[in-house]
Amino acid sequence: KRGVKFTPNEDFWERSGIWKKSVIEWGPCTTQLVEESDTEVFLVIGLDLGTSTTKVVIGDPDRGRFYGVPFFLNDANPYLVPTSIFIGEGERLNIASGEAPDLVNDIKLKFMEDGSRSNCALVAGYIAQIIRHSIGWFLEEYEEEYLDLKLYWTMALGLPADILRKVELEGRFRLAAIAGAQVALSNTRYVTLSNVRTMIELVGQDLIAVNAVGGTLSRFEELGSEEGV
Repeated sequence: KRGVKFTPNEDFWERSGIWKKSVIEWGPCTTQLVEESDTEVFLVIGLDLGTSTTKVVIGDPDRGRFYGVPFFLNDANPYLVPTSIFIGEGERLNIASGEAPDLVNDIKLKFMEDGSRSNCALVAGYIAQIIRHSIGWFLEEYEEEYLDLKLYWTMALGLPADILRKVELEGRFRLAAIAGAQVALSNTRYVTLSNVRTMIELVGQDLIAVNAVGGTLSRFEELGSEEGV
């Protein structure tokens, strides 16, 4: 489970392994439990992107509630998922193997050392899958509690202070995070290298334009302004 390839069989989900089917594939990301509501709640996906493992907490600050997101059912620590990505047929990206034959480890370290678009795509794709899993798990697990509420989602990406002090590195991870969030919330069934690369180019152009006039930009928040995302 910790970066080692595995292929779930018929009874895998019920025996131990992954939290239902979600780590393999959620498909297009549903963010709401109700179409219309006069009551709003703002939720924060806190994503701690570590060099070897990642953990996620979903916060409901107004209610003072915080939910650790599990990735594995019967693991020693179900709340840690390797910071690795599997690449399968059609360049599909997953955070668990399924049928994906190729595993890429150390994606954060590689991105820190080399900010190429290929490394950015791996990190952004990883973030997209983490977001899809986290939102899907939350809506399934807490459906009754949040059923009648309009949900507004945002994300906080946790990085070490030494990265944030370096403008170039901070910019790299900002680009990957925003692109990953956009892909996660898109209508595409699969997260692929192709649609991640496309989103990176679009977000990159926006960041360049905004930085040129000294502004700030969060595409993640922009997307949610009309759709409650």
